[in-house]
Amino acid sequence: MDNKEVDYELVVCGGGIPGVCAAVTAARRGVRVALLENRPILGGNGSSLALVPPHGAASFWHNRMAREGGILEEVMIEYAARSPLADNRRIFDMVLHEWCTREASLDLFMNTRVDSVEASSGRIQSIRATQHSTETIFKLKAPLYVDATGDAFVAEAAGAEFRLGREGRDEFGEHLAPETGDAKTLPCALYLIAHRRDQPMPFKAPDWIAKRQGCESFPHRPHVVDKFAMGKRLNEEGSAIQLFWWCSLGGERDIIKESESIQADLEAEAFGVWDHMKNHCTQETRDALANYEAVWWSPFPLRRESRRVVGDTILIGSDVFEAKLFEDRVAHGGWPVDVHPPEGLRSNDPPCDQTFLNEMYSVPFSIMYSKNVDNLMLAGRCISVSHVAMGSIRVMNSLGAAAQAVGMAASICVDKGIDPREVRQNHLAELQQGLLKDDVYIISLPNADPEDLALKATVSTSSELDLLVAEPDEFLELRYDLAQQLPLSQGKVDTVSVLLKSELDEVARVKVRILTSSKLARFDDQDPICETRLFIPPGGESWHDIKIGQKFSEDTLLWICIDRTIGVSWGYTNEEAFNSRFAVRFEGELKPKPSHGLARIAPQKDDWIAVNHHGRLPEELHLWMEDTVGLKYDRKVRATLCCRVSPLSKPYGGHNIANGISRAEDWPNIWISDPAKGMPQDITLTWENPRTISEVLLTFDTDLCAPDRCFGWPREAFRFPFPVPECVKDYRIMGRSGHEWTELLLIEGNYHRRRVHRLDTPFETSDLRVEVLATHGGNSARVYEIRVY
Repeated sequence: MDNKEVDYELVVCGGGIPGVCAAVTAARRGVRVALLENRPILGGNGSSLALVPPHGAASFWHNRMAREGGILEEVMIEYAARSPLADNRRIFDMVLHEWCTREASLDLFMNTRVDSVEASSGRIQSIRATQHSTETIFKLKAPLYVDATGDAFVAEAAGAEFRLGREGRDEFGEHLAPETGDAKTLPCALYLIAHRRDQPMPFKAPDWIAKRQGCESFPHRPHVVDKFAMGKRLNEEGSAIQLFWWCSLGGERDIIKESESIQADLEAEAFGVWDHMKNHCTQETRDALANYEAVWWSPFPLRRESRRVVGDTILIGSDVFEAKLFEDRVAHGGWPVDVHPPEGLRSNDPPCDQTFLNEMYSVPFSIMYSKNVDNLMLAGRCISVSHVAMGSIRVMNSLGAAAQAVGMAASICVDKGIDPREVRQNHLAELQQGLLKDDVYIISLPNADPEDLALKATVSTSSELDLLVAEPDEFLELRYDLAQQLPLSQGKVDTVSVLLKSELDEVARVKVRILTSSKLARFDDQDPICETRLFIPPGGESWHDIKIGQKFSEDTLLWICIDRTIGVSWGYTNEEAFNSRFAVRFEGELKPKPSHGLARIAPQKDDWIAVNHHGRLPEELHLWMEDTVGLKYDRKVRATLCCRVSPLSKPYGGHNIANGISRAEDWPNIWISDPAKGMPQDITLTWENPRTISEVLLTFDTDLCAPDRCFGWPREAFRFPFPVPECVKDYRIMGRSGHEWTELLLIEGNYHRRRVHRLDTPFETSDLRVEVLATHGGNSARVYEIRVY
């Protein structure tokens, strides 16, 4: 063995999605980074060695505007571009590897296992690692280390305080926790891939598999043909399928020390499932799988949970359910609290217990560094959370977004010669603003970068979209109280009008209330600004005006609420007005439509449910929407109840691109051009005095409401569209010198959300223009943010 000693500024141990996000973020800011991965492929459980689907706050399609930004959005969009017709995870491996290797200050150590950690006085001094492929032993020294190993091996070896197992219900008051704490964890999983051949492929079961012949031996675990025909396909024609996430076990054992025996048992169970489906299941399933052959299965246990290192804060269940807004928030989550029986497939309980959230929650930086090892940061599933909170934050995209904060904090530590705790104490604003600049979403936190010249500019546009609700596609009976929320730009509102239709033989009296709100999809002001009754003539449809006569000094959200009236219907269009919501007052049982396990809905703060917002609908409302507006593939409702505001509201103006928020939140925060004006369309920033510009950052629309999946068929059910039609494709950036406009950059074929353009030569100008020449199919130019430096 050769021995080498190398110094770095940051050593990241573990090359899963979180480790990659942390390492690339730090390297982009000039930190000399070593990234160690003990396998030959990056991506961890999301790689081609494991094939676990990366998920995040979008929660399939249950949450709106929830997909992670930053490096994850870059990587996922690029993967969609390079593998548009199949889930070819080797391409995903390639993208991750490329994102690392193109950073000049990042050294990648593949096939390199951390063997030992030297620590003293509450600090890591060095790590020892072996690269088996080159027969080299490395001693790596740095002022900072990141444990992204999944099992917190580095933290444990350094003497960091950690937890393993489930807290009792009394410790944090978590209703999903067991009554008494124990050492059990979420179980490990194993995936199996099968390919379709041109002829029947019999399967002769070996004698070591788990024998399960009857369907009743898989309680609560649907596995018949309709369950793998949709969503389990890895390509459009279904010649490759992936089975099954619920093939898991081992959480009641020592998840680390018994890893090898857990893997052996997982393989026995997986082939027991395969034997059942090929040889003993329903005739329909056996016929459907007749030509399929099992060709691949996970070569190691796919862990969901193991050691969790204790930080200055422990994220707990109530923080998730109540959407606590942490002062030191640096990321967001939204996946349901998704806990599994530790025994997995060997339990008679449902394979998962998912509580769907009504709001996304913030993730604090103080769960991302060790409480007692001063120079150790945490990325991935070893962060400081309770077992219950781990049920939500554990998915890879959520952990990757959080890990970008780790990389950003590391760069601040290196620059200032401090430890992570001091970043939280003294440099939190710098951390948060740096993340916002890199397109990491932080709930309710605006851009306040004093160096951003766009915040000091006056904005003008070639055109802007007015708030117009399309003509009705159909009518929705007032079976419940209904409400439509619209973004209302500042100014006077004379009237609000609604389109109603009566099937009654006599005049109907309908009660209407108008309220304002500061929160999207929520009623935070129950005092109406207007309350009246409308008289609806029998038969036919008609518009009805409600006089408001009020001036609004700020942008606001307007609710139009109509009481339940059987026989009267409200018109709706299937075209959702951007960043609008409609709601139903529902007093029934908050029990969702059955899913692939036990499903619950988190407690509501009131009895209004916005059917096209976050979370999962109660079954009664879900079925009603299926029968009326339509809910194909369980996707979110996209509709608007027909109403008008006079004079026209202008919530999609150019001023949004410099208001500090780069995605729709409680306001649209986007410039949308008038689709009737065609292309090109432009937006111009003007300063009173000339400014020297060297960098322009642009944020486009890649439909963050779409699912976080680049995989699964049929496409419209599981995958976000690529290229995203609304995304700007061709554009140019121009600056004015005197009376002449100069083209600074021309970009063609873009499909990414975030573009950073550094000019070869700084340009002095008092006017900067972004001209949108084409999109990928959308009929408007759409820009969330422009930053100028």
